[in-house]
Amino acid sequence: MLFFLRVFLEENGHANAISKRLFIHRNTVSYRVQRIEKILDRSLTNNLDKTSLSLAILIDDLFLHNRADD
Repeated sequence: MLFFLRVFLEENGHANAISKRLFIHRNTVSYRVQRIEKILDRSLTNNLDKTSLSLAILIDDLFLHNRADD
């Protein structure tokens, strides 16, 4: 789900672009968005929520990168 969320954010939520990039059906994109929103209790149409999730992913990337260097 994290990879899907990354792609979702990179493609600005455009279902056609996401489905083409991940080789999945558009309905699958909608289903995964709904699942992520339910699990995280966040809206992927809300700009503040999307920004927060983007920052969380960037922090996670930095943490994992720094941890790999140890």
